Amino acid sequence: MAPLGYAYARAGRRDDARHVLDDLLSRRSQEYVAALGIADVFVGLDAVDDACAWLERACDERNGLVSAIANASRYDSLRGKPRFRALVRRMNLPEAP
Repeated sequence: MAPLGYAYARAGRRDDARHVLDDLLSRRSQEYVAALGIADVFVGLDAVDDACAWLERACDERNGLVSAIANASRYDSLRGKPRFRALVRRMNLPEAP
């Protein structure tokens, strides 16, 4: 569901992306939903603070896929943000140029 929410957001279908996000957040209280997926939907919606908060949760969950934030282009909009940079440093990842 998270990739669909991200795609909706990037396609300008913000209401659809929010619907997917609401579903993910609701399901998270009953089953495992990766914080990284929720972060990705927030990235698509350009919700920087929420995206960083959920990326931090993904790191705390020790989701191995979170290491991709160092180089994946989907996170380019966050690269200059202090909170994102602090997270990359916290994980000992190389910062993208």
